[in-house]
Amino acid sequence: MHTYVNAQGSSKNIWESVILRHPSTFETLTMDIEQKKAIIDDLDRVNLLKRKRTKAAEIKDRDEDADQLRLVTLLRTLAEETIPDRLRSYIVSSLKRFFLPPSSQLTLIIDQFCGPTSNEIYQASHIYLPTKISPSHDRIQVSKPSKQSNSTITLPKGAQVEDSFRNIRLQWKLVDDRKLFFELSFDKQFIEIVLESYLPYVIAMSKDVKEEDEEVRIYTRKYATHKTVSWDSIQLHHPAKFESFAMDPDQKKEIMEDLERFT
Repeated sequence: MHTYVNAQGSSKNIWESVILRHPSTFETLTMDIEQKKAIIDDLDRVNLLKRKRTKAAEIKDRDEDADQLRLVTLLRTLAEETIPDRLRSYIVSSLKRFFLPPSSQLTLIIDQFCGPTSNEIYQASHIYLPTKISPSHDRIQVSKPSKQSNSTITLPKGAQVEDSFRNIRLQWKLVDDRKLFFELSFDKQFIEIVLESYLPYVIAMSKDVKEEDEEVRIYTRKYATHKTVSWDSIQLHHPAKFESFAMDPDQKKEIMEDLERFT
């Protein structure tokens, strides 16, 4: 408890406080014992009533929260059972745009095909992204045709891969929604860098990967009819190399130097 006194030596009303300490308590007051007991009983009843009101208010708040939760659950169930999926998605996305702040993320959709032809960016991404698989991935897809010497690692459906380009964080995801496509997400302020530099970089890197994995194959005609021709291929394995060719050493050296200058 503080008591306030007027500061001395000042012409203005400036107040300061000091802590009031006194050894007396209500129990030590000199008064009729029955009257003191009645006052203490009244104070106890007031405190008990206050605690009951506080507890009742807490129970009421919990009941109101439970009622709101039941109402939300009921409305969600009714919406799922009565509103078509497309309309419900449109309503949810509209409400998100209205209540939530605009997102800084931009997502590019990279379809597998451009009309009747394949999409070069999709094909390049399909080759490039497996090189970005890290030990943190717990699912990868592996395949190996019977006539191919090495296994091929690809991304399974739903897989996500992170990449970085010029300190820009990029998130890839392979989506299967009736058709295959990639989603590429990043901060929308970097849209020009992604379109003009990053995607051409992905295409160039995929060509390098493809050239390293290319195999020389020999094709033979399997069978033919008056309408169709079927071809089969095998991988060409041959122990001979250019270094083992029997030819004039000076001529071989000249050819090797020409090839090195060319590459």
